[in-house]
Amino acid sequence: MNTKSCFAPAHILLPSEQIPLEKWGCIACDQFTSDRDYWQKAEAAAAGSPSTLNMILPEVYLEDGDADARIEKIHATMDDYARNVLTRAVDGFVYVERTEQSGKVRQGLVGMVDLEAYSYRRGRNARCAPARARWKAASRPA
Repeated sequence: MNTKSCFAPAHILLPSEQIPLEKWGCIACDQFTSDRDYWQKAEAAAAGSPSTLNMILPEVYLEDGDADARIEKIHATMDDYARNVLTRAVDGFVYVERTEQSGKVRQGLVGMVDLEAYSYRRGRNARCAPARARWKAASRPA
């Protein structure tokens, strides 16, 4: 059995200390990818400040006919952030917390995933797989 971890320390770029972290982070949850109202509220919350939201193209906008223009803007934003916003770095892991509407605090760890060890395919004995796929596999009757 291969016991090598597929999750490891990484070189992680961070925004400057002047960037408000509550506007920087963006939670892109599967259940919201097609909910236009969710993304409009996220855009309003991040308005006026650098945000990871400005570097993604939510699925809900793919059929709007302006995906190419959005992608160009994303590339320009990424270039700007690389030069002017991401001024700090950590070699290792970054501990994160977020508070749900219920008040429950969710904890996480940002690091590097070995994509050679990753598989989304069912039945593969991968060292790294989507959590939902593992949960479904574990919950199936024998």
